[in-house]
Amino acid sequence: MSKHEHGLPPAANTTQQNPAQPASPEPVPGDPQHQGETKTLSEVLQYGDPEEAEAALQNTIERRADAIVQRKLYEERIKDEGARAAKVLGDFTAANPDLAADPQANAAIQSNLFELQVEDLKAIGIDPARIRADGQPPTPGDIALAHQHFRATGMKVRSPEQMLETAKDKFLSWKGVKKEPVADPTPRAAPRIDVTVDRTARRQAIPQQPSRANTPRPSAPAAAQQPRDRSSIVADMKAARARTRGVVLGT
Repeated sequence: MSKHEHGLPPAANTTQQNPAQPASPEPVPGDPQHQGETKTLSEVLQYGDPEEAEAALQNTIERRADAIVQRKLYEERIKDEGARAAKVLGDFTAANPDLAADPQANAAIQSNLFELQVEDLKAIGIDPARIRADGQPPTPGDIALAHQHFRATGMKVRSPEQMLETAKDKFLSWKGVKKEPVADPTPRAAPRIDVTVDRTARRQAIPQQPSRANTPRPSAPAAAQQPRDRSSIVADMKAARARTRGVVLGT
C-alpha cells in the first residue's frame, strides 16, 4: 500500500519541488545573482588593473567553490530530513491504525498540521503568504515544504513527531476523548531512613525517672512523748540549774 492508501497526512512530509521552495543558501549557476557576478568579473578582467583582476578572480573562484559545498550540504540535510519525516509518519500510522483508516480523522489531522506549520513559520518571522515566488497563495504542500526547509537549516520549529502528536491530541480533544496520563517510567527510590548514632537528643527526650538513691526517704514518725510525773520534771529542772553552775550531778 502507498502512504496515501494508509491515510498518512501528506502535509507532514512533502518533498516535491514547487514555487514555494525557499532559496538555497548560495547562488547557483544560471540565477540572476550568479550572472551579475560573472559580468562584473569580466569587466574587471578586461578593463581593470591586473592585480585587481587577479584578486577578483581568486575571490570569485573561492566563493563558487564554497557555494557548491554549501549547496551539497544543504541537499544532504533536506534529504535526511525527508527520510526522517517519512519514518516518523510510518511509525505514527503503525501506532494509530484506527486514525489512519478514518478519512475524517485524516482530514482533521492534516488541517491541524497545516495550522501548526503556519504557527511555526510566523514564530520565526516568516510570512506564509509570501513564501511562493509567483506571489500566489500558499498551498498546504507549500507550507510543508517551507517548514521542512527551516527544520533542515536548524531553525527553531517543531519536529514531525511533535506536530503529529499535537495534531492528533487536538483532534481527539475535539471529539471529546480525554488523553490518558502517561505513567512515569522513572523508578521511585525507597524512602530513606536516617539512623542517628548520637543518642543525646533521644535521651533528653525521655522523661527522667527519679533514682532510688536520690529519692527522699520518708521521715520516721516522731516517737510519742511519754507522760511525765512531778518527780521527773523536778529532777530535770535541778539538772539544768546544775549545768549552768558547772556542777555535774550523778544519776
